[in-house]
Amino acid sequence: MTLPTSPDVMVGRAREVSLIRDRLKNREIRLVTLCGVGGIGKTRLALEIARSVQTDFADGSRFVDLAAFREPPLVLSAILSCINARHTGRRLLLDALKRALQRRHLLLVLDNFEQVLQAAPLIAELLKDCPSLTILATSRAPLRLSWEHEFPVGPLEIPDKELYRQPHELAACPSVALLLERMGRVGVADTQELDDLVALAEICRRLDGIPLAIELAAARARLLPPRAMLARLERPLNLLTAGPRDTPARHQTLRKTFDWSYDLLTDVDQKLFRQLGVFVGGCTIEAAARVSDGHSPVDVMFLDSLGRLVEASLLRREEQGPAREARLSMLEPIREYALERLQASGEADLVRQRHAIAYLELAELADPELRGARQTEWLARLERDHGNLRVAQRWFIERGDVERSLRMAAALSWFWWISGFIREGLERLKEVLAQQAPHPRGALVTLARANALCGAGVLAYQQGDLASSSAHMHAALALYEHSGDARGRGLVLNTLGNCALVQGDVSRAELLYEQSLEAHRAAGDVRGQAQTMTNMGLVAFQSKNYDRAHRLLIESLSMERALGDTHGVAFALGSLGLVQCYRGELVAAQASFRESLSLWRDAGGRAYLPLLLEAYAVALAAGGDGLRAVRVAGGAAALREEIDAPRPAVWTPELNRWLDMARAAIGREASTKAWNEGLALSVEEVIAEALAAERLTGPRVMPVSSSKASDEPKALPGGLTPREAEVLRMVASGDTNKEIAGKLVVSIATVERHLANIYGKIGARGRADATAFAITHSLHQPTRQ
Repeated sequence: MTLPTSPDVMVGRAREVSLIRDRLKNREIRLVTLCGVGGIGKTRLALEIARSVQTDFADGSRFVDLAAFREPPLVLSAILSCINARHTGRRLLLDALKRALQRRHLLLVLDNFEQVLQAAPLIAELLKDCPSLTILATSRAPLRLSWEHEFPVGPLEIPDKELYRQPHELAACPSVALLLERMGRVGVADTQELDDLVALAEICRRLDGIPLAIELAAARARLLPPRAMLARLERPLNLLTAGPRDTPARHQTLRKTFDWSYDLLTDVDQKLFRQLGVFVGGCTIEAAARVSDGHSPVDVMFLDSLGRLVEASLLRREEQGPAREARLSMLEPIREYALERLQASGEADLVRQRHAIAYLELAELADPELRGARQTEWLARLERDHGNLRVAQRWFIERGDVERSLRMAAALSWFWWISGFIREGLERLKEVLAQQAPHPRGALVTLARANALCGAGVLAYQQGDLASSSAHMHAALALYEHSGDARGRGLVLNTLGNCALVQGDVSRAELLYEQSLEAHRAAGDVRGQAQTMTNMGLVAFQSKNYDRAHRLLIESLSMERALGDTHGVAFALGSLGLVQCYRGELVAAQASFRESLSLWRDAGGRAYLPLLLEAYAVALAAGGDGLRAVRVAGGAAALREEIDAPRPAVWTPELNRWLDMARAAIGREASTKAWNEGLALSVEEVIAEALAAERLTGPRVMPVSSSKASDEPKALPGGLTPREAEVLRMVASGDTNKEIAGKLVVSIATVERHLANIYGKIGARGRADATAFAITHSLHQPTRQ
């Protein structure tokens, strides 16, 4: 048959069309196979390509739909029929087809070849004896012919979250553009509302850019507006069931599309496929072998089965990381289908248990490595497997496996902190700790509980919840002292010192750090000693003893470099840069900051990055680059909001003093613009902005003394944090949640969480009570920004 017409327009495949068209025009390339999972858009792409090149073939293009065929000879009959040739029965079918095609300069489109792969040798015969024949095939698996040039057809591009504030760019993203176009075809008015576009973008991300899934979602738009549809997409296979009646039955629901692929697999491959559905975000080959019936990762039969799943486009193979580690993954709707099949097989509990234990072992293996010379490599590895770690932790919690829950949460606490997953980590730690009895039995459980309490204390400190941090740390201290764990005791005392320092209790902080240093020395923990000495340098800085601070930080930096602790080096350098700034050594300070920021950029992690950026903003302000100082400080503020790490109250007045100086130098309008620009920067962009600063050549810095009584951080009523007080002022001024969110550049959900905390602390039942509290405590007038 000639090329069928399509009732819709092609969206988002211009690059693929151009590349494949060029291949087909090359007379040396005579078989191109578009490979991809069902619903990925192979047929639609093939038709678009065939139409674009048919004038390049003297005899045009012909289209053969093989969906209804299962036997190889029927493929030859279908091709004969398509080119209007007859088979008289006096010669073999293959010979008749060769004779018919031998002199034709033709592009033959063979659609849905996956179920007749046994006919592939016949296609090779045709290509060998018909020199002017070119074939464009679509298949869920390659034909495995020497003639073949495979072209994997992937999902449509999904929007990066960086585009969520840019409606025009968001609407132009291929997957979102397809969804908008198909929604228009079912009578849904186009939308340029940012909230709706963001919901549509999230739908496309949830569906992994699979065109069929997006088109089925568009059909649901007749009834469900974007945000309502997104809320129902947790199980997309159940929602996406309303395809057009004139499409093949296998494309009328997403589940039927995947059924088609699954039924073509052998029993062995079906079992492996459904077991691999347990992985979230992919896995290594070694992890796949471990979880799926305990195979060896070098077992030939296992590797062959994996290969067939990759060929069937149900599994994707990628290379990630500097070592180009092979990693397997599924598109999310396919993974959901695999999980359905796993649950129905009765194997789910066994496979999930193997999966959870494998990732517990990974977490415990990674924990010490995150503090060592290979921390960059291991941080990247845990970030790649974060989805699997979450699922494993949830499995242990839901099964009531207290010991493993504690062990996993404790092992992940450093990862949660260094990566900036502070809120998530603290929630998991609290959940796990609530499962455990007050007096656990067994040394292993006791140690795991102590480590989990210590982790919770560190994360609570980062959130600015000093009371909770102190409570967790004292509970951990009792367990460490009972077991004689000097290293654990040193960690606890160090964090208690941090709590005292940010509250302005310098004497207590210094005492706690000295005790921490002594404990780390007793344990032989050089890294703990280095970390504590860095903090002792900050005590000296806060006491304005800049020479002592400089000596301590130089020593801790030397220790961190010897350990190969990248994050430790970066933090010590940032602290040193701040001290050098106050010593009037701007050139040296800038060099320290630049090296520190470069290390954070290359190593990953976000734990101390906001503080480091703010410290560099001080140096920039001191050096006369006020515009960049404000912009970098804005980027740091956005990052604090993102990772839920409020600025310590003791640091805020000093930072604001320098930013006020910078604002006065550049003017109010330029300052506001620079701050807002900083708020909009990604982490990578704000680091790049900071590193782009020219050499600072300002005067020696002798800052205004911060010992004045008016500059001391004042305790806020009701135990409110500075950010909570800011929100309360806005409430008292009559701002709505949406208006507060806009002014603070945060989500409405974040505002609601702040309000819940405020109401709990001051005993308010609603906005009226909160406003009365603000007026009574003189919080109703906004402070100068």
